[in-house]
Amino acid sequence: LSHSEKTSSLFILDWPYHTFFFQAVYQAYPFIMFFKREWKKYFTSKYIELLDFLEKQSILFYWDQQYDFFERVKYLSENYTYPSLIFLKVRRFLEQK
Repeated sequence: LSHSEKTSSLFILDWPYHTFFFQAVYQAYPFIMFFKREWKKYFTSKYIELLDFLEKQSILFYWDQQYDFFERVKYLSENYTYPSLIFLKVRRFLEQK
């Protein structure tokens, strides 16, 4: 995909530690994450902090939030806009840790 195609798409990341996550954050590729909540028991405390932060930013949803996840995807698709401030917030969070 070209850069313009990546910036105009919405990527759904459905498993943890996805290397594309960092590319999306630092190159401003719109994304949303959809994980199984029970996976948290396998993660480090720092990764859980990141997940909690992403959830507060409406970037991460869990399987038990399927309705909210689909509503968010629908909203982002219909409005053709992804809040660019999100990238800055996530970068700041990552760089502080």
